[in-house]
Amino acid sequence: TVLSPGDIFVFPNKTYHVMGGIVSHNLNSVFIRFDGTLMFSDEISAWPRTGNGPHAHVLQCLTFYNAINVTFTSSGKGTLDGKGSKWWGIPGVGYLVRGENRPKLMDLKGCRDILVENLLLKDS
Repeated sequence: TVLSPGDIFVFPNKTYHVMGGIVSHNLNSVFIRFDGTLMFSDEISAWPRTGNGPHAHVLQCLTFYNAINVTFTSSGKGTLDGKGSKWWGIPGVGYLVRGENRPKLMDLKGCRDILVENLLLKDS
């Protein structure tokens, strides 16, 4: 989908089961409204990675490159659910197994004038 300045992209009030590795480049002056829930997969072996094998670096849930003047919001019900408990595993042990190689819910790279409001960031 191509968004133009002034556009509003809406995730309606439903639950969407998605895999991570969602990437966007060069958004400018748009609104992204999460009225529902994006529930990211907890299938660690199927998660998108930068290379082959279980030790390759995992991609983030959502990555935005060079976004300018973008608002991430909701009508009050928006949730990004990373289902992080499986990534963390047994307290202390899960970190030893994966270290920092687990996805962040949202990664903003080279972005400016970003507003994140009215969103529940859950189990990242």
